[in-house]
Amino acid sequence: MKNYFLGFSLLLISTLALGQTMETPVSFDSSGKILEWDRKMEAKAGLFPEGPDFDRALLWKADSAYILEFFSSKGRVRKPLTLAGLDSLKVSVDAFLAGQGRQYGLNQEGRGDLLWWQIPLSLGWYGPAVVAIADPDNSSVGTGLYLTSAAATYYIPFLLTKNSQITPAQAHMSIAYGFSGIFAGGALSALLGVDDYRGYCGIMLGTSISGQISGFSWGKNFTKPQAQIISQYSDFGMVDLPLFIGVLANDPDEKLVSAAALAGMGCGTYLGHRIANGKDISEGEPVISETSGLTGMGTGIGLYVALAGKDSIGDLDLSGRAMCAVMLAGNAGGLYLGHKLSKGYNFTKGDGLIVEGATYGGALLGAGIGFFAAQSGTGADKARVVCGSATLGLLGGYYLGIKTVRNQEHKRFSKLDINFHGVPLGLALAASKTKTQIPWITGSF
Repeated sequence: MKNYFLGFSLLLISTLALGQTMETPVSFDSSGKILEWDRKMEAKAGLFPEGPDFDRALLWKADSAYILEFFSSKGRVRKPLTLAGLDSLKVSVDAFLAGQGRQYGLNQEGRGDLLWWQIPLSLGWYGPAVVAIADPDNSSVGTGLYLTSAAATYYIPFLLTKNSQITPAQAHMSIAYGFSGIFAGGALSALLGVDDYRGYCGIMLGTSISGQISGFSWGKNFTKPQAQIISQYSDFGMVDLPLFIGVLANDPDEKLVSAAALAGMGCGTYLGHRIANGKDISEGEPVISETSGLTGMGTGIGLYVALAGKDSIGDLDLSGRAMCAVMLAGNAGGLYLGHKLSKGYNFTKGDGLIVEGATYGGALLGAGIGFFAAQSGTGADKARVVCGSATLGLLGGYYLGIKTVRNQEHKRFSKLDINFHGVPLGLALAASKTKTQIPWITGSF
């Protein structure tokens, strides 16, 4: 009797549940940002003539019907809204957000990241650069100038971005090109033959600020993973093209290397843009790509030292053609492999960090084993053993990390659509242990 009563209760609850229509919130604007229309917005826009005691409004969707809900001191009022009425409302809200209410529709997701990473850029570069350019005689003046300059270069973007759109991609590209702009300025100074230290720092300061501004402006066109790929290739380009020059010419001229670094930055940015633009790049792919490129470069260096067969470390030509060739080939091969292994997988940032940690942890483990194995060796012999062991550990850790994150079928991008639905009557009969052919769950694939 108890089972029949339970079954009847479940059947009754299921029937009542089926009779209820689920309401879901709907945004007031086309971009999906404004889910609640508050008093401040209404005071400026005047879209709803509900009286001076208007508090807030919400939009709901129930099946194919739309409901506009108002709250005021008098209580709650709900009004049906046609699809044409909804479209008209969204047009009005979009116009308001594009004009007088622009601050309400801003995407400032990246503002925190931008201002956080501005701190090391200000403390580590902008402050010292201003002191170097001013070159004060008094140490107290120099310290004060450093501190105020570092603070100013933080608070200037703090104030400028108060009412500006800042996506995560804009924040990343602004900071990334701010840092790479330092090195670009150094290369430009060398190319121009600037000998004065103050002039050198002045050019580097200018290119760094320009990098931040241009990166911020350009970043609005991308997602954060896309922006990371672009800035990543820009950095690798600043290294790889000078390495290519090093392969072609032994001990190349400083100006040629500087020109190659600047050209490499541009070429790398272009290549990164070609790879990333319009592509569905997962959050973890940039981390895996960067780790792959550095692993390839590190493998080239490790194998070169381990297999060079020199009698002493001093005999190794660490800036010669052979070293440049293995670093360049390793980096290019690593980047290619990283993208190849990431293709078709929806890696999270955590997955990327797993690969990164396993890779560098493997290198440390390999180096440690190498030191144990070569404790009786000296000079070049010990260096070969340690470098060889560290390289094997690097590759082993990379393989372990990649295998770990790829060995999860749910990480694959898929168009498979799976739906399950409970059958109330079947559930009720199953709970009452009544034999029946009615299923309690159905599904579609």
